[in-house]
Order: sequence, then structure tokens, then C-alpha cells
Amino acid sequence: TMKPAKLSPDLQAIIKRTPLASRAEADKLLRGDLELGAEQYARQAVFDGGASWKVYFAIEAEIGRPFEESVHRLPEASCESLARWAFSEGRDDVGVIAVDRLLEAEEAPAGIRELADPYVQATMNAWGKDAGAEALARFEAKLPRAARPEARTAGVKGSTFRLVPSGDRSRHSFGGYDLSMPDCAACGDKLRQWFSLDVEAEPSLQSMLPGWALFPLLGCGSCRVWMFRSDYVLDTDTTKVDIVKIHAEPGDLRAAAQARIKSSPLPRANAMLVFANAPTSSPEPVVGGEPHGPSNTRAVECWVCNRAMSFIGAMASPRAFAPAIQMTGYQDHFACGRCRTLSVMPPTP
Repeated sequence: TMKPAKLSPDLQAIIKRTPLASRAEADKLLRGDLELGAEQYARQAVFDGGASWKVYFAIEAEIGRPFEESVHRLPEASCESLARWAFSEGRDDVGVIAVDRLLEAEEAPAGIRELADPYVQATMNAWGKDAGAEALARFEAKLPRAARPEARTAGVKGSTFRLVPSGDRSRHSFGGYDLSMPDCAACGDKLRQWFSLDVEAEPSLQSMLPGWALFPLLGCGSCRVWMFRSDYVLDTDTTKVDIVKIHAEPGDLRAAAQARIKSSPLPRANAMLVFANAPTSSPEPVVGGEPHGPSNTRAVECWVCNRAMSFIGAMASPRAFAPAIQMTGYQDHFACGRCRTLSVMPPTP
């Protein structure tokens, strides 16, 4: 066991500016458990958008590890967040190694396509034009600009519709308690029914979801479990939702729960679908159209039967509904009419 180290004043100052979410783990770090601190800051960095990466590397430097080793000891899933932070903060050396690791993976995340230019430029700056050309070729081989045709997820045919308040009694609703919800797998609070869509009122929904009375846009209003794909199943009477699987490790769920902020109750309010005659200027709840994330345009498979799911709509920050709800990007919702399963994907811009 490594003997607890005394933290330098500079490291203590950095830690105080960006503290750990867990007070207990922060106390252990301040008492000298640098290895624990590095692990926790690397995990937290994925959730806070990168502010914790600076602390992670400061701790690693205090331990005495070179930055190359500090990058290679991270889980592969952390490398996209790290690369984005590194290139934005001028740490091109770190960004290049992080992208290299992703390109060496069996399936590189499509989201790193936008990192191609800073990756190639940083490689060229460090090792010359030939190295830059090789980096570009490596990137194009893994994630070609002209993507190969892929099976697209089925969606609500036709146009996109916005979810907006209705002055009259309507068959769709914001909030309310139409469905019995499970406890969040991360923080333990009840999941929220953000919107409830009356399937029988929409022929396009009814054709994809035969036998479904309602389709909910749902999620946790208290913590950050929305960072992970979440699969649910609705009972045959469409009165109850159960969790099938949350695609996250136990440690990641604990980290998501540490950001817990209890949200306000959501009494039922009338909502209606309005044709979106132009692209929305910022994310808002929608039904129909196309999935929003590059990875979601490929066939999202049902966790139960492995068949392609149908894209139904997306949750985002609602407009003009009360209480106000602030969300990150679009949370695409998919359904398998055969298994009565519903999948909510991580947010996309």
C-alpha cells in the first residue's frame, strides 16, 4: 500500500477550485490518497465536461507519472472526453494520444470525427507533414468522411412535431402520473414521466406501437443517469414501467448519483403536437423526424430481441411549460413494438 503523501500547496489550490462531488473521497485525497484522487477525478471529468481533467493531470504529476502513462492508464471510454478537453486547452500532446487510443479501438466512436482536424494539425506540428498525412490516412481508414450505407433506424414517418402547451384538454400531456415509474438505478428517486403521448391519437405511432396505449418520454430528474443508455419495458396494460438495463458500471452510477439535485413535482399539464415547419433553433421536445446523434442513425437494437427499434421522439428542455426543466441536448427515445421495450439514449447536441 502506498504511504499517504502530503499534497503540495499548488495541488491543494487546484483541488479546492474543482472539488470532488463526494466529500468522503475528497477528504481521503486531502489526507494524501493520490491514487484514489486520480481515479475519482478521471471518472468525474466525463461528467463535468472536462474541468476535472486539469486536476487529474496535476495529481498524476504529483505522483510522478509522465503524461503519456497517465493517458494510457485511463479506460478507453474516457478518451473522447479527454481529447476534447486537451485540444480546447492547448494540450495537443495529450489529445493526440487520446485520439490514437480511440482509433486503435475495435469500433471508434463516430463523435470523434470532428476531432480529425485538430488531431492531424497537432500531429503535423509535432512531427512534420509526413506524419500529419499518415495521421489523416489513419483517421480516414477508421472513420471515412463518406460513410458506408448503414441500416437506418425506423422512425415516425414524415414530419417532425414540437411538443407545446395546449390551452384545451388534450390527449397528450406534460408531467402527470399516468404510469407507475421505477426508482432510478443511480440515485433512487422515482423516474419522471416528462411527457405522455396518446398513441391511439397518432396513426403513425399506432402503426409502430400496436397495443400501446401511451408512449412516455421519461428519465431521472434528480441525477445524471441520463449519461447512459437506459432500457425499460412497459407492461401489457401500459400502466407500469420497469428497468431492463442501465448501460453503466456500478462506479459510474455512483458518480452520476453524486450530482443529485431533487427536482420539482410535475403536475399534469395539457400538451399538443405542432408541426415544425423549420428546424428548431435549439433542442426542444419533438416527436417524429430523425434521430439526433450520429450513432443513433444506425439501427438501435432492442436489448431483449436484438431487432431494430423505431425512433419515436426526443426529450429536451421544454419551452413554456412549468416548472422549467433544463436538460442537455436531445435524449432520443426508441421503442420495440414487439417487446414493449423503450430505450433512452445519452444526450446529443
